[in-house]
Amino acid sequence: MTDTNDEKADVKHPRSGRERWYKRPTVRTLKRQAETEDRDLSRDWDKRDNEQTRLPPSEEIHFGGVVLTEAFTPSTVSALYETLKRWPAESESRRQERLEGLARSRGGSRGGWQDLGVVRPAGQWVMGPGYNDADLPPGVDAVWLNVSYVTPALAMVVATFTLSEDSGDLSGLLRGDYESRAVDTQIRIPGRLGAVRARLPWSRPARYGVGYTMSRAEDEKRRACHDRIRQHERECSKWFFAKFPGRFARAKTEDRPIIRMLFTSEVIPYGDGHPWLRPVGLDFALPLWSSTDLKGWWLSEERWPYRDGRHAMTLAARRGDAARDPTDEETLESNWYLTQRVGSDHPPLAARHAITALLAIYADRLGELRDEAGVRRFPRRLIKEGRRLDDYLTGDGLDAATITSDLQVLTEDLTIFRWDVPEFTEHREHLGKAPTKREPMELIPSLRDAIRDQADRLASDTTLTTGNLRASAELRQAIANTRLQRFLLVLTFAAAIIAVVSILVTSSGH
Repeated sequence: MTDTNDEKADVKHPRSGRERWYKRPTVRTLKRQAETEDRDLSRDWDKRDNEQTRLPPSEEIHFGGVVLTEAFTPSTVSALYETLKRWPAESESRRQERLEGLARSRGGSRGGWQDLGVVRPAGQWVMGPGYNDADLPPGVDAVWLNVSYVTPALAMVVATFTLSEDSGDLSGLLRGDYESRAVDTQIRIPGRLGAVRARLPWSRPARYGVGYTMSRAEDEKRRACHDRIRQHERECSKWFFAKFPGRFARAKTEDRPIIRMLFTSEVIPYGDGHPWLRPVGLDFALPLWSSTDLKGWWLSEERWPYRDGRHAMTLAARRGDAARDPTDEETLESNWYLTQRVGSDHPPLAARHAITALLAIYADRLGELRDEAGVRRFPRRLIKEGRRLDDYLTGDGLDAATITSDLQVLTEDLTIFRWDVPEFTEHREHLGKAPTKREPMELIPSLRDAIRDQADRLASDTTLTTGNLRASAELRQAIANTRLQRFLLVLTFAAAIIAVVSILVTSSGH
């Protein structure tokens, strides 16, 4: 889903400087006028957009839940040990089993996973391992938790949040009527201190210009669905990263991996490109992946604005296609059942998807450190720069070096990498005539190649950059020591001269 703004305006309103000051409109008034002056022109557009994107009465679209992942690296794994010690368990032996499983994985045992059970709101029935938590966000019906031991240096906790049917229902928003409005309104005042005066709501400029962007009715509908989904995601993230404070908990929101789950009742997502699927981003995707192991699921990547998640995936399905139980041919189409299936079948995929986000964070941090090294500041703060380099080397630098080494081993054998990971195949039928004759790609092999390339580049860049920065730091320290020695030598020579002069003066006095 992307926010699009179709119309731009830049209206100039020159005014005579002879007009009395108190009769001029304020900056606040000018902004309000800009937001309402084109309403008559946009009514026909709004009517057309609302009708085209109105959800049919027989259709329903739900935001079923979200999958969040936390990474525990060598510098943050102690937090996972503490969490597992406090995590409710059926018995003390079960708690010790979880801790021993983590210790075995850190000692070199590769692969495996552990189930932490389900977390439900207070007063709700809990089946099997799990507990009730009164701090769960409103609208969350359950959280399914797994610990995946991807490599000896990397453990992932995957949480699948199930939203209740009512809280995740987007149908009402998609059937509503919306109006175009001006957004990002800017007042430009020429002359001295114009930029400052344009920020003062009570300023009354004699000459000014007004610029704004028109957000159409469809954009407003998209924004309403986006805000509802983002609200749930923020609340779920706050709960999850407070319980499991790993590396992603310290990262920016847009750098965290996330998988959103959207369900339709009648139409196949991305199938016929219905206009009423556009506000939720289910009309078209490129690339688009269809599930081969678990029928009925569709996967798209990065359908949302960059600022809301550059490592975002959308997992969508028509309820009837993805809800069939192969054991008894019973169709279970509730959010509970569908998200529970995701929580049991897709954690390995979520963990591998999170690896790409983790490597990107390390690459960004390394790039910032490299770029800052070339900045010449005055005065130089050598101690502060040294501490920053030391923090990186003992934190993200050590993690990156260890994890990239493990990932190079993990990605050597595709069979091991894709073990227990549901497969998706590239879908190109929605593009019409295929642009090329190549065979459709598979998601997991392409994901494995991407991770391997990321790890190789990061390992090489880390070695070169940290080596150069360390050599530069040592050279600067040597220069500082030389300067200090020279200063002490000059100081010693000056002290000797003063002492000789003092002796001569004393002798001449006698």
